[in-house]
Amino acid sequence: MPHRRRLIAAAATGAALLLLAGCTPDSGPEPTPSATRATRSATPAQSSATPTPSPTATSPTRPAAMGTNDEAGAVAAAEYFLSDLYDYMYVSGDTTEWAALAADDCSFCNSVLSDVESMKTANHSDTGSAVEVTASRGAAINRGESYSVWVTAAQSPSQRRDAHGAVVTEDAGGTYDLFLAVWWIDGWVIRGVDVLATHGEPSP
Repeated sequence: MPHRRRLIAAAATGAALLLLAGCTPDSGPEPTPSATRATRSATPAQSSATPTPSPTATSPTRPAAMGTNDEAGAVAAAEYFLSDLYDYMYVSGDTTEWAALAADDCSFCNSVLSDVESMKTANHSDTGSAVEVTASRGAAINRGESYSVWVTAAQSPSQRRDAHGAVVTEDAGGTYDLFLAVWWIDGWVIRGVDVLATHGEPSP
């Protein structure tokens, strides 16, 4: 099963697992924000071939709640990152906003960026896989600086097609319990994402 559409399952490893152990309210010493914002070059997809037309993707707008440096703002940032940006980036190929929110050391964020870039290079397109957050909560680790966010998200089935419209890969989707480490460094930064549980395919 390609990692691309199994939301986080193969991508959230290494640093994200360490963040899960060290970025919860009971984890002991409070962390000091030291991450940097991503400085990658991120541009919309470009191609010399003419792929099968894909659905028009509208760039999502950051929710107003992301303007507050508190638990509600952290939850809003996490939901926006997973529910709005993830699918938009795969459908459009535009990684600009995702890269702007991702910390340089977020292994999941980097894995997703790499996969989208590979998709663009191969002149493939992606449809489906909308992510819906069905439950979420946040807690402060070091109020005003770092937060933990727990999310339950359902991902719909998806397909990846080549330039001629042939299906390259498919994924049935699923429902996931996720953990995100979210820090405020002159704005929200996603430090890590990890899967806590997988509940199988979503109901039709």
